[in-house]
Amino acid sequence: MHATLRTKESTSRSSNATIRALENSGTAEIGFLYDNTPHVEHQHRSPRHEGACRIAVTGLQPMAATGHYYTSRFTVGDMDFTLVDRSTEYSRFTEAQSADPDHIGS
Repeated sequence: MHATLRTKESTSRSSNATIRALENSGTAEIGFLYDNTPHVEHQHRSPRHEGACRIAVTGLQPMAATGHYYTSRFTVGDMDFTLVDRSTEYSRFTEAQSADPDHIGS
């Protein structure tokens, strides 16, 4: 398994992924390490860093997920995901963003 996250400012790529099914819950947890590389124009305030992430998904074809992350910059955060589509054809954040009707122009 591999996860790639694209934002307006950076790209993260996973390594060392694990999937753990929580017994009788219908929920699985995906855990992975990642390396984040900001676009050059943002590196002065957002340096390259590593982190760890855990995401929980429920059901055979989940439409949403929640998770949290920790970084080597000593930051933490929560995440909420909503499925836009199952395509893997997006190579840039703006391409994926344009496919999300709720966030067009954001």
